[in-house]
Amino acid sequence: MSQSNLDCGLAVAAFMGVTYDWALTFGQEVELIWRQRWFLMTVMYLSVRYLGILSAVMYMLGSVPTILLSDKEWVWSQVPVRLMHQVC
Repeated sequence: MSQSNLDCGLAVAAFMGVTYDWALTFGQEVELIWRQRWFLMTVMYLSVRYLGILSAVMYMLGSVPTILLSDKEWVWSQVPVRLMHQVC
């Protein structure tokens, strides 16, 4: 396995870890952060959390060369899997 494939695999694993963490904790985040009175720390927390997720998404999308799918193959449930396969 080459170093670039290893780097790519680690980037995909990190992105999936961040996405999984976000999905698991989103309900708690809504209850504890979004529904409470906003303070400076609230804004800082949300900035760090969502700018980090956004930068990971932008990195992943920048790494995807192209998606070549015909109209009949375009199934939305397959898009994340196809993106992860085409990153490397």
